Amino acid sequence: MPAFAYIARDEQGRTQRGERDGTDVREVTTALRAEGLLPLRVAAATALPWWRRPLHPFGPRPIDLEMQLRQLAFMLRTGLTLLAALKVLAEQGSAATARVWLDVAARVRAGAPLHEAMVAQKCFTRLTKSLVDVGERSGNLDHVLTRAAEALARRRRTRTQVLTALAYPALVVVLAVATVAFMMASVVPKLAKFLGALGRTLPPSTQLLVDVANAVQVHLVRGCVFLGLLVVAIAIAWATRRGRLVLEAILLRVPVVGRILRLAAVSTFAHNLALLLASGVRLTNSLAVVQPLFFLRTVRERLARCRDAVVQGNPLADSLVAERTFSPLVHSMVRVGETSGSLDEVLAGVAVHHDEVLQELVRRLGTLIEPVILVVIGSIVGFIYFAFFMAIYSITGMGGA
Repeated sequence: MPAFAYIARDEQGRTQRGERDGTDVREVTTALRAEGLLPLRVAAATALPWWRRPLHPFGPRPIDLEMQLRQLAFMLRTGLTLLAALKVLAEQGSAATARVWLDVAARVRAGAPLHEAMVAQKCFTRLTKSLVDVGERSGNLDHVLTRAAEALARRRRTRTQVLTALAYPALVVVLAVATVAFMMASVVPKLAKFLGALGRTLPPSTQLLVDVANAVQVHLVRGCVFLGLLVVAIAIAWATRRGRLVLEAILLRVPVVGRILRLAAVSTFAHNLALLLASGVRLTNSLAVVQPLFFLRTVRERLARCRDAVVQGNPLADSLVAERTFSPLVHSMVRVGETSGSLDEVLAGVAVHHDEVLQELVRRLGTLIEPVILVVIGSIVGFIYFAFFMAIYSITGMGGA
């Protein structure tokens, strides 16, 4: 079915832009009028000039969708019809989210279930679509939408924790290295020129500082080129399967970074699998839904092989052990859950435990890394000042006194 780009005005006089599937312009125009919109222009998506086409380069923000899923659940719980609730979401959201909910409402009006209407929107995760499907079949759509919003919020918090733990030390180190490089390339050479004009022999500490500054000046351009090529090489390797697996293996062996990534992976696995199983999704389907949620490709591929083994009739715990996907603790807890028939409850407990460990690790890392970096950078800056004052002390002749 072809897509048509439209420009319309709503009941409040606001301009709405978006795309709508339809057989022809008349069908799209009729659908827009049925939604209370006044079509100003409807044409094939490629027929509109580029400056008048809808522009949503980044799409809806995940936090906006998370909030609107909660609002949709609340409106359904209070008795509002699905179409009316979708219309409210489209009216009060941003331009990007309005386009999404208007398209979803049009598909629902055409007879499609909500989860099928959401399939066409890439902004919704596979987990959200699967939960909505379960909610429609069980008649508990409002409760399932709330669970989906909570899952999105939990995923956002986990990502924020991991990024904060990894990005903050890296940012501080980069700024510190930039500060020292600036002093070596700009401040110290001026000091060396001033001291050299006096014709005095420099103290050993000052001479060492000048030698280091000269080396930085000579090799600065080469060093920047090397770093640039290194970044490009890493990016190219990350884009390939084998290269990414090698880089992930290196990351997982870094003491603190590897533990943070492992804890985040366990949290993602346990939370989302427990949520799907508690909602009534079969284990094999749940594993297929959970698989794309991981940042580490290593975990995704191992979990895919675990799912194949489960399809063949093997227990999940045995499959996880064979692939060495997670820690022995997780494997043991999964075995207990399968044996007792309460896998969802056991996984929920595993998720809570690993969330607490991850939060404590991030807190301790932030507490320890800052003073260490301050001591290192303070020592470097202190050495520069020490070398400077030793030179001044030597020049003024106070050393001879």
